[in-house]
Amino acid sequence: MVIADPALASEKAQDLVQAMARSGNAHVNGRWREYDSEVRIVRGLLPLMREIANSVHPVVAADLWESEDGEVDESLRPVWPWRDAYAATQELCGVLEHWEERRQILGPTGPILAATRLHEWVWDAAKSRWDDGYYDDAVHAAAESVNQKTQVKLNRRDLSGTELYQQAFSPVDALPEQPRLRLQFVEPEDKDTWKSAHLGAMKLGEACFQGFRNLVAHKKAALNEQEALEQLGALSTLARWVDSSEVLAVMPMDVVDGRGLGMS
Repeated sequence: MVIADPALASEKAQDLVQAMARSGNAHVNGRWREYDSEVRIVRGLLPLMREIANSVHPVVAADLWESEDGEVDESLRPVWPWRDAYAATQELCGVLEHWEERRQILGPTGPILAATRLHEWVWDAAKSRWDDGYYDDAVHAAAESVNQKTQVKLNRRDLSGTELYQQAFSPVDALPEQPRLRLQFVEPEDKDTWKSAHLGAMKLGEACFQGFRNLVAHKKAALNEQEALEQLGALSTLARWVDSSEVLAVMPMDVVDGRGLGMS
């Protein structure tokens, strides 16, 4: 796991530090009603902070798991449970606050692919399985989602997978009952580039279903987290191309009249 937004992570760490400090002050001064409200805030932020700490500072993460169970002092007052966690969160704040300087000093770690920024067709379908660690299932669900959205866009429920994309992005003119998808980032006037782009989109669709979906569907792949994320990235590219493409369809009357006009 990587930190996609260090500034937001730093902000949340600061929120936790402040909530812990308020709960500690309320605890010391016996303001139990206020203490309870701050405890709810702390317990709400701690799971997120543990995930962040696991990514950037595992030693700190261990202190954030400090027990909250059942300790009491001599006066039978519950012991404030976050002494070590408070110090650990302060340290984590320092790491996150200087994240950019750390990157500049230690060197770039390379680009970050944040799963939540993948195309919604992909991530909305994959995220529940991904969070449970079922990476093969996440890729399969994402592929099925992109396939279904493409079928709907083209009104071609008779086709699926590789055949769907072979017809969708075929550079051959649309025919009755065979609409095409036309990419909007290439100009038809540049014939070679236009043809290359559509053949490339066709091949990407074939790869996503022959190389990704079919293998995980038949349990021929055992993907780790990185491999699965890379495959979701490819599916996201395909989804963006399909989503942004224009549908080009030909009505039967156009062929009969010899006009061959495209209708989007």
